[in-house]
Amino acid sequence: MPPVAHSGGSRCHIGMRPPLRRQNRVEAVDSCRIARCFVARRCSKTSMAVIGPGLTTANFITSSLRSSLSEMLPPETQLEVRSHLPRARTDKPPLLFVHGGYCDAWCWEPFFLPWFAAQGFPSHALSLRGHGASGGQESLFVAGLDDYVADVEHVAAALPSPPVLIGHSLGAAVVERILTTRPVRAAALLAPVPPGGLGPVASRLMAWQPEYLVNMHRLDAPHLSGDVLAALRPMYFSETIDPKILAEAFTHLSVESPRALLDLMLRLHGGKPVAAARLFVLGSHDDRISAPADVNATASLYGIAPIIVRGLAHMMMLEREWETAARPLLDWLEREVVSPAATASARRASRS
Repeated sequence: MPPVAHSGGSRCHIGMRPPLRRQNRVEAVDSCRIARCFVARRCSKTSMAVIGPGLTTANFITSSLRSSLSEMLPPETQLEVRSHLPRARTDKPPLLFVHGGYCDAWCWEPFFLPWFAAQGFPSHALSLRGHGASGGQESLFVAGLDDYVADVEHVAAALPSPPVLIGHSLGAAVVERILTTRPVRAAALLAPVPPGGLGPVASRLMAWQPEYLVNMHRLDAPHLSGDVLAALRPMYFSETIDPKILAEAFTHLSVESPRALLDLMLRLHGGKPVAAARLFVLGSHDDRISAPADVNATASLYGIAPIIVRGLAHMMMLEREWETAARPLLDWLEREVVSPAATASARRASRS
């Protein structure tokens, strides 16, 4: 099938449906909840007997954190969605792109959304709550990964058919969390957070690039200083990035939820997918955030072989050589998602 030209991009806000799964939700937003959780769960040796035989302090703290961090915010009703649609009718499934931390849906806009639409895939990207033009800015501080999961599920439910979920970095962790709770059509994980969470990543960066973590702590998106931008650039972008793309990317830089980062540090997820799913994992040899070892660890968790490309920094979708990542993803979509669906459709037609 020849490439189909896209019809141009659009932005909208989707008023969301009720949640697709029942969750415990907290109506009151308390920005000190996480800090109180840590303080309240500190246990001395004398309290071990109270905790119970065979249950260590560490296990008790972890169990308590799981309970506290399972609480969720109310559903976010204003979510920014950017869409590019094929010009012609297509039977290919929609794609839903989920951005990583500190940015928004715009990161998919320059290249990935129009290009995949031109290949016949209805392509959509959402800004998670508190990011971009989405609502939830006032409660971002306590938004966890499960709140981000709810955002993705709401947007997915509004699409004409179940989408292929494509997550980058933190967005990949959100997609992985969805995999552990419900069946999905297929999922792609780009530059994923490793199964061990952000802890090993932070340790590596602290030893190799300590000023990076310092500058992330100093990040004040509306008032970015030149030294902070200079320090962040080599961690996320290559030297060859288009200066105009880089300048626009910095305008979309935002703070990230401390609670979501805590979730990533603890990596509190449910383990393996609840149902068999077609999965794709891709990383870059030149990514300073998600190293090849991290990508390999994620792929190993799911029993698949990753694709490791070269020449792309962490924000691979904005690089001049973005197709280095897009083409393997397209090949996988055509081979593992489109072709099996077409074959199944043909078989059903032959039986009727």
